Parts: sequence; structure tokens; C-alpha cells
Amino acid sequence: MSKFTGVVSKTVERSYKGKKLYSFFLRGHEGLFKLGETTPKFKEGSTISFEANEALIVEPNSITAAENAPATVVNKEKATATAFVDYRAEADKLRQRNINFQSAHKDAIEVAKFMIDKGFVKMPAKVADQYDVVLALVGELTTKFFNEFAVDHEPETSETETEIKASEEDE
Repeated sequence: MSKFTGVVSKTVERSYKGKKLYSFFLRGHEGLFKLGETTPKFKEGSTISFEANEALIVEPNSITAAENAPATVVNKEKATATAFVDYRAEADKLRQRNINFQSAHKDAIEVAKFMIDKGFVKMPAKVADQYDVVLALVGELTTKFFNEFAVDHEPETSETETEIKASEEDE
């Protein structure tokens, strides 16, 4: 968290998905400070002191009235440059995770289609039950493939794979 002190140049209220969100600007500082759903207890022209993280999200309980002072930032480099880099890194991780999931799902559909066409999966007589079997198969394969894509941990081994490896070792 970085500590900020300055004069509020503008307060902003906007609606988003049925919620009122509040934010404000400080004179002499670039960036919009976000309060979320917390209603500001200050007005434009007030001099305040507060703490905010690198993404300029304010800790509402840290806001206090301050003596008239020019806008200052303790650790300004971290508050501006790092915030963007951290935001982009998180956005890139989320984007890559979504791409991996989409790829795993697409591959699962193709493998399920192949398994059904070749008769590897016994389909029930009722059409409604066939639907459930296909969805379950695609869901299971998607999870399996997605876990194999995961970068932060080893691929999971199913019980069937473990049993096959164990029987191969016994022979």
C-alpha cells in the first residue's frame, strides 16, 4: 500500500450492474482513485490522506482529513508503473487459462466424437440418456485435458492410468 495526501479535485459517482460506485481524482496526481461502493465522506476541495494499492484502489478506513497540503505520493513509482505491469501480468495469466480451457474443451469434443463413432462408448437406448452420456464424457475429458495443460502443477493421473501402470509393472 502507498500513502497519498492531496486535495480532491473531482468526485465521480457511476452505476454499474445496479450498484453505485465511487471514485475521485487528486490535484497533481494522474489516475482515478477507486472507492468501490463506499460513499465518500469528503467533498471536492477537501484535503485528505489515505492509503491505496498499486491499482489505486483506496482502503476506505484509511481516509483521514489532512492539513492543506499539495498532492504528494509516497512511493509514486510503485503506485503507477508497477500497477500496470501487475495488472497486465494477471490479465495475461487469465487470458492464457481461458485459451487453455477452450482448447481442452474443443479437443474433448473431438475425442468424444471419435470414441462414440468407433464404439468405445456404449450408448444407452434413450435419446435423453445419450445426451447425458455425451455431456458427461465431454466434461470428464475437458477436465482431464485442461489439467494436463496447467502450468502450475503436474498433470493429474486417473485411477485407470494408475491401474494400467501397476498391471504393466506386474507382468
